[in-house]
Amino acid sequence: MRPSANQNNPDATVYDRLRDDILFCRIPPGAQIFEQDLANRFGTSKSPVREALLRLRQQGLVTVKARSGYRVTPMSATQVNEMYEMRVMYETTCVALAIEHASEQNLDRLDGFRTPPECADIADWTALNRNFHMELAAICGNQQLARTASEFIAQFARFTYVSMTRLRRLRVDKFADDHAAIIQAIRDRDRRRAQSVLKAHIEASRRRTLDALSSPPIVI
Repeated sequence: MRPSANQNNPDATVYDRLRDDILFCRIPPGAQIFEQDLANRFGTSKSPVREALLRLRQQGLVTVKARSGYRVTPMSATQVNEMYEMRVMYETTCVALAIEHASEQNLDRLDGFRTPPECADIADWTALNRNFHMELAAICGNQQLARTASEFIAQFARFTYVSMTRLRRLRVDKFADDHAAIIQAIRDRDRRRAQSVLKAHIEASRRRTLDALSSPPIVI
């Protein structure tokens, strides 16, 4: 697996790197983690590790285990369903606003996702997929909504990663076609079609993720 951009970025914070490790399942759901081990891993003191873990607790990505460190929050069907319900609300609203307010420059930037580069592995596709959906939020014209939606969408990286690992072959053609259809509907200023394709795209992702939860290494 290729590392994410934050893994290669010397300026990335401990929080950024640890969050990516969790979202891209380098530290899997349910894993037990300790401050000192993480400090050794990142070559730092325990103070920035502790601060990072506090932020991740607030996001629900880790929980505290009394006298035994922390645990990466396992995935559950309830969590998946609740988060995907929220995702539909966030993203369909962003798309509706983008159709009203997106500039030609915004749309040109979105066009860059029509033909994705070759994805060497699941981590590549997971990062590309996340960037596409965050770009949809970014062009909605409402800065508060864009920021909130982008932060929320980022948490779906581990759902995407887990669901893709259950595919027999990494073929992203269908997913890329969905992205292209969403982009075209936004360009055509067709809100009904854009929202319909987006909802179907998100629902398919939800089903794949729920199917993946039957695997013991993922739900602990």
